[in-house]
Amino acid sequence: MGKLNILQHKSWHVYNEVNRAKVRQDEENARKEDEKKKEPALQADREARLTLLRKRAQSRRREAGDLSSAVDTPPLEAGIRRAQLPDADAPHSGYINLFADAAEAAAGGTQGGKNKDYEDEKKAKEKAEADRYTWYLGETRDGKKDTPWYAAPDPISAARSLPPEGPLGIKIGEKKRAQKDERRKVRDDPLTTVLKGTGKIGKASSKETGSHRRGTRFGKGARALPTSQPSSTIEKLRAERLRREAEERLKTEQLLNPSAAPIRHEKETSFYNSQFNPHATRSRLERRERNR
Repeated sequence: MGKLNILQHKSWHVYNEVNRAKVRQDEENARKEDEKKKEPALQADREARLTLLRKRAQSRRREAGDLSSAVDTPPLEAGIRRAQLPDADAPHSGYINLFADAAEAAAGGTQGGKNKDYEDEKKAKEKAEADRYTWYLGETRDGKKDTPWYAAPDPISAARSLPPEGPLGIKIGEKKRAQKDERRKVRDDPLTTVLKGTGKIGKASSKETGSHRRGTRFGKGARALPTSQPSSTIEKLRAERLRREAEERLKTEQLLNPSAAPIRHEKETSFYNSQFNPHATRSRLERRERNR
């Protein structure tokens, strides 16, 4: 059976030296991160153990002090004191707490047996997690009360929207805007288009054209149109309308009565010269025309 040989020098190879180094680096970073997370718990455990050892040492010193004082006391008083002290081997009625020393040490070393730093860190994480999904009224995503940039008005656009005022309080762009609207109305007027089509509005002289262009550019007003319309223009338009109506009427009759339509010329029934059998096609068309 053949063996699968994968080129070792390829970058996508799993066991490439570079990829293995990346894996080792990632594992080392993960180990350090895990140790960093466990450090507060280990520190609290070390403090609890140290407190427990200190309490045990203090209790041993107290017992040693009691024994040394028992040498100086009479036998009767020593017996009474021993009778008052609890005996570890004596039967105990009730619950026996095997971790009493550890609980006392934790209560003495920390607040109520809990690590303060750990509790503060836990509360901070819970608050940060809750703030991700809880937004209050008027509050932005990052917890601030400021208005976001997309909701605030743009000062530059607001300043541009207001037209500047002249020395007399008149809007500077108001007059130019009115003249521009007037020229647009004259240009879009259907009467202007009709008169241009009939040739009644000819080209003006070079002097008038130049003055008109200068006046239009600098806002001195547009050229005035003639108010009186000649009767010949109306007659010409009426004749054109009647001609168009006659043509449309003829087209409608030809569409409704195809048999009455004029016979087309033979050239119109011919096909392309590159046809394979043009004579057969032409004969077929002739037979069809005869059989009608």
